[in-house]
Amino acid sequence: VTAGGPLRQYFRRKTKESHFISSERWATKLGATIAEAKIFSSMSSTNTFALFDYAVGLMVKAGFLRLQPWIARDVEMFIKSFDLFQKVGTKNPVYDAIHVRRGDKLIMEAKQEVVKYWAAHGHSDMNNLPTNYVPFAHYLSQFRKQECPMNDLGEVTETIKRVVYVATDDPIVVKEEIANLPNRIDERTVLWDDCHELSFYFNPTDESAFHLNGDGETGFSDGTEDNCFKRYHRNIASVADMVILAKSRTFIGEFNSNWGRLIRTMRVRLDPYSIQYDFLNRDIEKNIVGDVLPLPEQPKFTKTLDMRVAWGPTTARLPGT
Repeated sequence: VTAGGPLRQYFRRKTKESHFISSERWATKLGATIAEAKIFSSMSSTNTFALFDYAVGLMVKAGFLRLQPWIARDVEMFIKSFDLFQKVGTKNPVYDAIHVRRGDKLIMEAKQEVVKYWAAHGHSDMNNLPTNYVPFAHYLSQFRKQECPMNDLGEVTETIKRVVYVATDDPIVVKEEIANLPNRIDERTVLWDDCHELSFYFNPTDESAFHLNGDGETGFSDGTEDNCFKRYHRNIASVADMVILAKSRTFIGEFNSNWGRLIRTMRVRLDPYSIQYDFLNRDIEKNIVGDVLPLPEQPKFTKTLDMRVAWGPTTARLPGT
């Protein structure tokens, strides 16, 4: 119903007006329990980020974030065609996911981050960089060797097998990068850092790069004819990516991308332990002796499913900023 620019302006205006207000009634409308609503009402209105995360956690728990029925139907049918789910199954699937955003995003908004990355690797001439993007191998560095069991000599004693879904607007180049990785086990799988056996899967439409609007923000640069049916198909493919990324066990991405920030939002969850502990201990007097679990000085009532930032800013921004 609105484009990105006007939406950002809306949130910026509300932030300046201190429109983010915590109240039990507001939380209850978002599906909060009594304990959750009391915690929300006690949160400081100056900590906008915590308030937003808590509200999102409530909405995710209540199932408010949902697709229109016809979109959900078409996305579900499309996802069933993925070879990823033929591998891991559709009931409680376990997989990891990587989002690689390139194209116009790196040419314009995130160019300085790419320059910074290559400068850290000894390339100071910003006009003569090895590539105009951050290599896919750098995303893989988030799968760390320390995650594998090792002996006293630091040698890996057991590898971890990971099924990895890759969502990208640059599939041809990313697939070439994967093909050039060392320690190949088969055409789909590589051994990374002597620890992780990574098997890569892609969206079945990824024969070429695509953007929701074409091959860039302004449509197809080569004059390719477009129509509503093609745009709808691209949207279904993108929403399918979003659903898969949001439900992954581990998500690797970055916050320069709107997509990366959206996926992070969809992975926010309420922390039941912190909520239950805080609620129960509101009525515990300080002079009572007993085994009371320690509560952090600044309790964090939400958590985010495992997300690893490949490069760029390490914290997400508030909506509209």
